[in-house]
Amino acid sequence: MEATGHGVGQLSIFGYMTDGSTIVAFVFGIFDNRPVSIEPMVMSDTYLSFVSQAIDDHRYAVPNTVEPMVNHPFNGYRRFGARFTAETLKNMIQDINENHRFHGIELVSEDPAAYKFISVGMLHEVSLHDESNNVLKMGVSFKNFQAYKLQ
Repeated sequence: MEATGHGVGQLSIFGYMTDGSTIVAFVFGIFDNRPVSIEPMVMSDTYLSFVSQAIDDHRYAVPNTVEPMVNHPFNGYRRFGARFTAETLKNMIQDINENHRFHGIELVSEDPAAYKFISVGMLHEVSLHDESNNVLKMGVSFKNFQAYKLQ
């Protein structure tokens, strides 16, 4: 990665799931070039609510990796992963519903078993902001991307 100015480069695992009537999402950060610590939180992209956490946090998913979220470039492959448990899904649902109550939005199902995955993927984002001297170059590659349903 090469950066001048205040550009932001991010890499995350993301996914969408539904309880049958409402879609919610998750974003688990792997890389962010800003020197900030990411606390688990609920946000909205205007159309749906999502939870966000660093890949090595435990609030919304249990890390399936020894690699922490990083804010410096690296070369080579590293193994990142996360898994949901009944407890982490309950945390996600409770936090989303707390946010929905505050904003007067319809609540989502409180039953973790009601949720089904719609899609899962890798999210690579680059944001340059509005500076003329802003340059950000970033590349990613991955292999063996897999999603499992465990009983």
